[in-house]
Amino acid sequence: MRPSRNSYRSLVSVVIPTYNSASYIVEAIESVLGQTFRNVEIIVVDDGSRDHTKDLLKPYVESGAIRYIYQNNRGPSAAKNMGIRAARGAYVAFLDSDDLWLPEKLALQVPILDTRQEVGMVYTGSQLFNDQTKAIIGIHQERTPHPSGRILSQLVLENVVPSPTPVVRRSILERAGLFDENLLACEDWDLWIRIAKTCEIYYVDLPLAKYRLHTSNTSRDIERMRRNHLAVYRKVFADPNLPKDGMKLRQLAYSNFYGEYGLWRFFREEYELARIDLLQAVKLNPLALLNWPVLPCLICSLLGARFTTRVRSYKRKVFSRFSSWRGISKAGESLP
Repeated sequence: MRPSRNSYRSLVSVVIPTYNSASYIVEAIESVLGQTFRNVEIIVVDDGSRDHTKDLLKPYVESGAIRYIYQNNRGPSAAKNMGIRAARGAYVAFLDSDDLWLPEKLALQVPILDTRQEVGMVYTGSQLFNDQTKAIIGIHQERTPHPSGRILSQLVLENVVPSPTPVVRRSILERAGLFDENLLACEDWDLWIRIAKTCEIYYVDLPLAKYRLHTSNTSRDIERMRRNHLAVYRKVFADPNLPKDGMKLRQLAYSNFYGEYGLWRFFREEYELARIDLLQAVKLNPLALLNWPVLPCLICSLLGARFTTRVRSYKRKVFSRFSSWRGISKAGESLP
């Protein structure tokens, strides 16, 4: 898959950071090698893996299919930045080592960047799949809107960009800056926000990547996500160059933040912490009470852990009996 010398204008440098992902990395690489768009270089940055990742990748290195860079463990942002600095392409794409691309992904993204100079980044929808069963359990498009154009305001409120999907102009990365190596999560969202300040972002309305759900996903570490989410907002709203439209969203953004993590804490049965977050969300934006299930969760957390435990236990019993009678899967249960 080596690009010809006269075709570097549309060369896509695919950066794959990996850390102890021997179980997944080969599948990720093969999904890039299987692209119908062929002008690609693959850069795998091994962030200090202690498993047999290097041995698995040796045949790909020897055949010239990938470029392999090893560094001492410094985190995902540093690994991605190493890959960007090594990239030769006009465009840079990112693929976590546990995720996958569908074959037509780059073929549908690159022409947009080739023909529309106002667009600095192109992203797509993605499928969510279960690591053990391989079953598709949803698509990202169903969970959040995916806008095109000048989308800074939407990005400030929510990361609407599925992580395995963006292709970015290298020149835009040079202007917006690379990944923040102080962030241990949400580093991609932070970069997309900075990119959105500089250019238009285009959305291809197809699920062209697959996000793997497994027990080691960073997003499952709620407190880590919370700390870094908050760090991103501190950066965003401390920026003197943030447009006025973005600054007006500060109160709503923080309300959404406290509401989201309050619900997460509630469902983890951390009721006192949930109450603090949910009250803060409503204080910043009373309309948060209209966002299901903020109100019932807030009421339960105010009435205490014992009351909430009884309510949730009763609801499970009722649902279980109803499910048995109607033949409904318990997987469809929604709490509280």
